[in-house]
Amino acid sequence: MRFRILPIISLLLLPCSLWSQRIDTTAINKKFARAYNIYEDSLEVAQQICAEILKGSIEIGYLKGQGDANILLGAIYRNRRKIPESNAYFLQSLKIRREIGDSNRVSAVLNNLATNQLEEGKYDAAIATVSYAINIVEACPKPDYAVLGSEYLLLSNIYDEYLEPEEANKYAIKSLEAYQKTSNQVLTGKAMYGLANRFLVAGKQDSALVYFDLTYSYLERSAPHSGHWSDLSNILINKGIIYTQLGNYLLADECFEKAESSLKQLGDQADYFHFYLNKGQLRIAQSNWKSGLDLLKKALPEDLSDLDFLERLYLFEDLSDVYAQLQQFDSAYYFQNAAYAVRDSLYNENKRKEFVRFQTERYKRETAQQALSTQKEASRARLFLQSSLLLLVVVLLIAYAYYQRKKAFKLIQAQQELLHQQEVDELIQNSELRFLSAGIEGRELEKEQIARELHDQLGSTLVTLSWQYDAILENTAQDSGNYGSMLKLNDSLKRLYQDVRQIAHQLGAGVLERAGLIPVLNELCQAIESGDRIEVSFSHFGMETRLGFTYEINILRIIQELISNVLKYSKATQLMVQINQIDQVVNIMVEDNGIGFDQKMTLQRAGTGLNNIEARLRTLNGTLQFENRTMGGTTVILNIPMPKPERFND
Repeated sequence: MRFRILPIISLLLLPCSLWSQRIDTTAINKKFARAYNIYEDSLEVAQQICAEILKGSIEIGYLKGQGDANILLGAIYRNRRKIPESNAYFLQSLKIRREIGDSNRVSAVLNNLATNQLEEGKYDAAIATVSYAINIVEACPKPDYAVLGSEYLLLSNIYDEYLEPEEANKYAIKSLEAYQKTSNQVLTGKAMYGLANRFLVAGKQDSALVYFDLTYSYLERSAPHSGHWSDLSNILINKGIIYTQLGNYLLADECFEKAESSLKQLGDQADYFHFYLNKGQLRIAQSNWKSGLDLLKKALPEDLSDLDFLERLYLFEDLSDVYAQLQQFDSAYYFQNAAYAVRDSLYNENKRKEFVRFQTERYKRETAQQALSTQKEASRARLFLQSSLLLLVVVLLIAYAYYQRKKAFKLIQAQQELLHQQEVDELIQNSELRFLSAGIEGRELEKEQIARELHDQLGSTLVTLSWQYDAILENTAQDSGNYGSMLKLNDSLKRLYQDVRQIAHQLGAGVLERAGLIPVLNELCQAIESGDRIEVSFSHFGMETRLGFTYEINILRIIQELISNVLKYSKATQLMVQINQIDQVVNIMVEDNGIGFDQKMTLQRAGTGLNNIEARLRTLNGTLQFENRTMGGTTVILNIPMPKPERFND
């Protein structure tokens, strides 16, 4: 009794175990969401939460939790500028997500690895990694367009760093197209913002304004709820820059006023550097040197290391120009020297990028040349081996040909005698075939006569009797005791007429003789389709001239047998019959969408039906071919050579 109770207890505990695991995975997912939201602001707390997630996921075998924890740890270590450790976590996440089989998440990990490669200045490696990630997402049946858009945007940034602005613009446009498919206004707006900046750097102010306006309209609706005031202020500042360049100072002032309002919404998190710098440039363009200097001083930070090379260069050059206009030449000279120093550093940085690019291109060329040299050596070795093998084959063929010639010489006389005997046998066989054809034709004519008698005489008699019974039934009261028996007898009489009519059609060469093969086949297909069991289509080409009686009756019987097989065995819902005559050859094709068949087993177990088809084809010198279609169903193809027209007359 104890051994019967234990399995039942296990079954009762199984749902509880599954529910507990579900609770564990839900808790892990919530922890991951919390860690993701705070990791940029508090790396230590996020790292601690990720360690807990990783430990809990390993304990319950939750692969998704392990992959998520590893990728977030990789991002945390990247923020700490520890790229090797970051790569290790990303690679572990990549392994886990490949095991899960989630292509979109695998692509996201590759995206992070490419970002690390970009941080290390490995531009070609980063391009290759992102391109591979893009191919993975695009191959998905349902690609994640948010991931795809981020990958295109990353590739655009890489090409921008790689000093290829045309490629950068191309992939920025692709990023926008991908984000637009997500219906996410924030992502779409950010992609438009990136594209607008590309146009601004390229000096295409009109295009930049169009995309800045589109970006502003996308982000403005979500800014109060999702904290995009920084993006809005940057857009307005960039528009102010463009209007300053175009000399429209009134619109530029309006943009800077709106930008200042957006910056106030950010409070302590606001970065006023670009606002003061570019508004100061507006005042300089208006020759308002004093106001411009005040704004540029506000832009000057306490720690210059917070600014990149270009930001320092623009600020120092503007300060130098303003001090020169205000006749304060010492300050102008100081900031001019500072600008020269920054320009030298920037020049060296660009030269470094150019050198890295040159080294990469040279490595590619050397690798390609080495591969080409290796390929040539392999080709020479392969050519030598092929030549040796070819020579050996030629020698063997010559020896084999000599042996066969010697052997054939001995068999020439025997073959000549055999050919003579085959000619005699062929003459005898042709005579037998003509005799058999005449016998078949006679039997078919006899069937035609029987069918005509059944259809014209017995059929007419049965129809007349049915009409008479109908008249009697009309004059007989339905509550009469004999009415039910008479009604059943009348139904039996009508079924008997249908049976006689079907037998007559099966013998049906009478109709064939009068109407011809095509009308009979057309009527046959319509009759089959009228039963609502299968959809039948019939078509013909080049059949305007009647064939000989033997050909028509045999073709009719073959097609009847093939259709019968389809109805019995194929479980098809569609049937197509085609008969075409082209260049003295009648081609017949019967095709269905059924379950197909095993051709080898069918030939081994061929019944009377297939034997009859093959016997009739031998009489007509025809060929038979079966094909199983890849989408399901069977196609039967028959080719029957036809004699010249005068042979029919003979």
